[in-house]
Amino acid sequence: SGGATKTRVEESYQILFGRRGDERLATEQRPPAIGAPPADPPARWLVLLGYVHWADGHFSGVETTARGVAARFAGVRADTVSARSGALTLRTGAEAEEGKPALVLSGGDRPTLVFGLYQGGGAVAPLMTVAANGNLTIEGSFSGRMPAGSTLVTSGAATDGMLLPLPSGITPEQVADGRVVIHVHLTPRTPPLAGTTLYSPVEATVDGDRRVRCRVRLYDPLKATPEVVEQPGAVDFLVLATVAPTNGGG
Repeated sequence: SGGATKTRVEESYQILFGRRGDERLATEQRPPAIGAPPADPPARWLVLLGYVHWADGHFSGVETTARGVAARFAGVRADTVSARSGALTLRTGAEAEEGKPALVLSGGDRPTLVFGLYQGGGAVAPLMTVAANGNLTIEGSFSGRMPAGSTLVTSGAATDGMLLPLPSGITPEQVADGRVVIHVHLTPRTPPLAGTTLYSPVEATVDGDRRVRCRVRLYDPLKATPEVVEQPGAVDFLVLATVAPTNGGG
């Protein structure tokens, strides 16, 4: 239509070598307002690439910072990523797609950090929100460090020499530094016995590395040459992990 404004912009570039102090021209630039039409005639936008040393008729060195003004980088190696509108969005695609994740950092009167999924209209449905006062709001369940006094349990059977497992979610480091206290209960298992063989447990213990030590003795008094036979045994185990309480006021 006759009232439509032109949106096509022809872009080009030019490499310029300035003098000491010209780097301020780049830092003092201000971006145009969001939605503003292209300047007519086109305005020059300076991008500071770095600094070079000129000596004896040729370039002798390169620097990225001089007199407190550093070159600005974009992309995955950027030192600072700033938004012109007061809100910064990080997403996995060039366009907003329904069901895809997005991370939104908002400023203004109510600064927040939101992680969520795009809805059909392009809005982000929050799954996790961090407010300026530190309050955390989540839409799903939360799992992490166990509160003091809570207990996790695992059980099973083990033979002599085996290492007992820790309950799911407990690490050896937590046990080593005292954050978690381990309690172990062992019950010797009766081995398969034939005829008139008698059985008695000799040892059913676990060492500091949670390694099982289990020995049993077998004896058949009606055998032609009765003798005591000692052999490795098996146990049923119960491992309880309790989060040690902290000494805090309350």
